[in-house]
Amino acid sequence: MNLDELDLLVRNSVFNKNYYSVDIGLKGFIRNIMRYTNYELSDNITEKDNYKLFDAIPKFQRDNNKWTKKMKISYVENIIKGCKSQPIMLYSIGSNLTDSMILDGLQRTTAIYDFIVGNITVFGDYSYKELCNSKIIHIGVTIPIRVYTFNNEAEVVKFYIEMNENITHSAKDIDKARKYLDGIEDKYGLNNQNTL
Repeated sequence: MNLDELDLLVRNSVFNKNYYSVDIGLKGFIRNIMRYTNYELSDNITEKDNYKLFDAIPKFQRDNNKWTKKMKISYVENIIKGCKSQPIMLYSIGSNLTDSMILDGLQRTTAIYDFIVGNITVFGDYSYKELCNSKIIHIGVTIPIRVYTFNNEAEVVKFYIEMNENITHSAKDIDKARKYLDGIEDKYGLNNQNTL
């Protein structure tokens, strides 16, 4: 590949996308992230409805069982101690940012969810409620969120594959996404477009 070809590759990369960025608090994380994924429920959600956060998992996403309990605890402890997390990436089709889906960060989202709903405790045996009440979890403990917009679902899946292939996802996870992409390209007659 010569430099002109490389320049063209970089300019036309699927990653050259604008996004909306915001930090949301760990305190109230579920309600805050649902403002992007399930807006109509976000103001009226009760603890028994917290699971509806996972309505925002697209079908091409890998399974939600990649992190062990120990990994989840370590991640949440690091957030509380001030470690800046990688952004949780959401996406929408078109410009409606309040109907987003989880593009990247499902394991991180699940770790936070498990902490908030009481499935895991941190720093030995401290719950989310205890750390909020003691003000150890305060307004400054945040998680970055990025919301990307795409023209269609095929663009999203191509972005997802390119972002994760040979890096964080197994061949099986990528194959699942590729099969999903093939199905939507067939459904919408997109097979003549360049695919990965």
